[in-house]
Amino acid sequence: AIEAYRNATKSTVIPASFSRYNLACAFARGGQPDSALATLERMVANGYRQVAQIEGDTDLVSIRADARFAAVVEKAKRNAEPCAYSPESRQFDFWIGDWNVTSKLNAGAQAGKSHVERILGQCVIFENWTGRIGSGKSFNAWNADLGCWQQNWMDDSGTVTNYSNGHLVDGAMQFTAEDKNAAGKWQKRRLTFFPLGPDEVRQLGEHSDDGGKSWLADYDLDYRRVK
Repeated sequence: AIEAYRNATKSTVIPASFSRYNLACAFARGGQPDSALATLERMVANGYRQVAQIEGDTDLVSIRADARFAAVVEKAKRNAEPCAYSPESRQFDFWIGDWNVTSKLNAGAQAGKSHVERILGQCVIFENWTGRIGSGKSFNAWNADLGCWQQNWMDDSGTVTNYSNGHLVDGAMQFTAEDKNAAGKWQKRRLTFFPLGPDEVRQLGEHSDDGGKSWLADYDLDYRRVK
């Protein structure tokens, strides 16, 4: 089997990952742990991410106690969920949870409820907002290519706002955007999330009609965690 899978790794028909994985299994069953682990190490270095497969495969029982096997599993986990291990992707985690939301601009009146969770391999923070009037959703993610956070907001009134250039500013997550006001003129928008402890977040939405010289609050929301 070892020789057959060695030859198969050179094939242009059989997927290389299939051949290399089974070669590692054959090495493990054939009493060649170093070769088995070296093959697996090369696979995870090239992006292999099937954690459940290598953890549960009985063909690899003979090498599971080896510290190198644990390192292979850890690398496969990082390949499977890279954002879970990215410090930048974890900067906005303080917003994750279920929240009761009130309005600071309306004497603390109930504004709505929000469910915020990680999705897509923990790469996206997804908000499901149900307001007193209307509902909406936002997708928030760290864009490694641009080096910033982005938020895409959509609601049931047809409003779509694409916030970008998101960064932590004095511990708060701040986004900016540009869109047209009711008169059809372009305006700047600023959206800031302030962590006020483990169970409270303030969300402040503002706009500027003078290029950012002055700002007016559109909403000022207090998120209280539902325990």
